[in-house]
Amino acid sequence: MHPEDIESVFWRVPVGTQVNIIDAPIKLGWGADGEVYIQAFTATDDQAFGMDKLLSVVSLIEEHEGEGRANYEQVSRVLEEANGQIVPLS
Repeated sequence: MHPEDIESVFWRVPVGTQVNIIDAPIKLGWGADGEVYIQAFTATDDQAFGMDKLLSVVSLIEEHEGEGRANYEQVSRVLEEANGQIVPLS
């Protein structure tokens, strides 16, 4: 969540409600149609996503989709922008 997102729910959540903070700046998912989706946020440690992270994400996609099925340029662009948008990888 971004600060403005937290602000929008802060007053709606009762005091004492347990919350879980998950530091997972990159998420991959597969839709019912088999389409691969990626979402990236800026990492909380403020480090840019480098080549190791790009190769790790591409490798995970290829484990599920088959070798050569990941679009390096598109994954790289999503990681670079890291704006929280859910993007289909076509």
